[in-house]
Amino acid sequence: MLDGRATYDSTFLLTECADQVLKQALESIAWETRSIQLYGRTIAIPRLSAWFSESDSSYTYSGTTHVAKPMPTFVCDLKNLIELATNCSFNSVLVNLYRDGSDSVSWHADNEFELGPNITIASLSVGAVRDLRFKHRQVKEEQFSLQVEHGSLLMMYPPTQENWLHELPKRRQVTQPRVNYSFRKILR
Repeated sequence: MLDGRATYDSTFLLTECADQVLKQALESIAWETRSIQLYGRTIAIPRLSAWFSESDSSYTYSGTTHVAKPMPTFVCDLKNLIELATNCSFNSVLVNLYRDGSDSVSWHADNEFELGPNITIASLSVGAVRDLRFKHRQVKEEQFSLQVEHGSLLMMYPPTQENWLHELPKRRQVTQPRVNYSFRKILR
């Protein structure tokens, strides 16, 4: 990866464990619907989300502020497992529910001020397989797509967020839900 570093483990969680993590998320997380202002119109964000933190840290992106809720036990267990496997530390997680292929996230980088200058993101996915696309900010021909599988862990290390954008595009043929746990460290 030009100007970045990432690792991908397609089988980070065993299938039975990934099934349980998906079930717990769908049954126990209080999902929120968010909206953004775009060209003077209020538009619903095409996914549901929840923000958990070990501190009272809020998180703002796309003009929307998420107020922290305490991490559920199963989410803390996932965080601890990822920290043990990667030797990285995290104190917060943005959890997104993509109900089916009509839910998506557009091109972005996880580079908000609260994350500081050296951003490491641990992205754990359970549920439907989706393609996650990447493109370099300056070198337009540098692009690739990754099939993000059930139970997989994508680690994005510095300086990936500075130099790359990523998106999860709409896919009409996807009929099952996908939950993504995006662990990060808030620096305040």
